[in-house]
Amino acid sequence: MISGTPASDWRVANIIAQARYLSATQKISWLWTSRKANSSADHVAALALSDSCPSDWESNPPTSLMNILVYDGLPCPH
Repeated sequence: MISGTPASDWRVANIIAQARYLSATQKISWLWTSRKANSSADHVAALALSDSCPSDWESNPPTSLMNILVYDGLPCPH
């Protein structure tokens, strides 16, 4: 268990360990971004956690993601 992380969040433990390793071995800077400012990444993460994200989501994004990209003024695949 990582300090302050409940045992039920085991999926996060490996990601945190990898982030700590990378930050100790490479020159990396971290920047916090709110979910609202990064809604497309938050949405893809939520889809992935619920096993609802198609494997080709980068070239064929779900309609829900396309709507977010269009709202944010970002390009999306046609």
